[in-house]
Amino acid sequence: MSEWISVEDRLPVRDIGPESENVLTYCVDKGCVQGFYCHDDEEWYDIYGRPLALWSTDDITHWQPLPEPPAN
Repeated sequence: MSEWISVEDRLPVRDIGPESENVLTYCVDKGCVQGFYCHDDEEWYDIYGRPLALWSTDDITHWQPLPEPPAN
């Protein structure tokens, strides 16, 4: 499993599409959710492109890349 990365150290690659980087985010009060960070509006989104409305950007403290899927 990957190490947690502080949002103060760096943020994931931006936006949906071929350059997207879906990650696992962590919030102390709410736990973990999969999503991505958009640098254009400085907001976190879930994997469907919906804003993480219940979470402010300040609530998310860490993230990590998703693990590789299992080999068949």
